Amino acid sequence: MENRKYITIIKKGEYEFSELDFTLYDEIHPNWNDNDEDSPHELVPPYRTVDGHPILIDTLIQKLKDYKNKGANYVGIDYHVDHIGYNIEFYDIHASREEEIDSHKQSIEASKKRALQKEYDILSKKLDELKKCL
Repeated sequence: MENRKYITIIKKGEYEFSELDFTLYDEIHPNWNDNDEDSPHELVPPYRTVDGHPILIDTLIQKLKDYKNKGANYVGIDYHVDHIGYNIEFYDIHASREEEIDSHKQSIEASKKRALQKEYDILSKKLDELKKCL
């Protein structure tokens, strides 16, 4: 057996926290109205340099626990500027087991065979067309 190390990455799910600005307003001022002149305005210090948006820690912890219970042990987090939120993907990432490595290698071999068969079929069809021209 080769001495190569492998890591298995299995996506366990994804979740989008969206419109966090409105969520924040709802959490801090539950009865605010978007059309109201008194709608919440953020007092942001001029030295704030974070591009992201605040999310309630308990909300984030609960979502992390939910996916941890589904087998996730890693997350990938992207900021979504259009919807003021975060796209989170949850993964089970671990050192690959022997059967996972074998299955992956078999899948690659099967994929190569399908590609070769497709190329063979195309070339066979062209060859048949050329034979008709002779």
